[in-house]
Amino acid sequence: MAQGYRMIPVSTEQKIGEKIVASVLSFSREYQDPKQEKRASEMVVRMKPKRSPYLYNIHLIDNPQVNAFAVPGG
Repeated sequence: MAQGYRMIPVSTEQKIGEKIVASVLSFSREYQDPKQEKRASEMVVRMKPKRSPYLYNIHLIDNPQVNAFAVPGG
């Protein structure tokens, strides 16, 4: 795929991602821990591409299962 070519606009991906996050948060409780939020944010900063059109949001879920996932749109 050529660089810069998108099948789905970033704005559409962001709307899809927002709906998924809202759905997950409707049945999950967010874990509030500034230290862990900072660690997760620092990890994302290291992993994300330098020229990304996305804003990345981190949500920590209060759940004993270790897991992570990403949704469209950052």
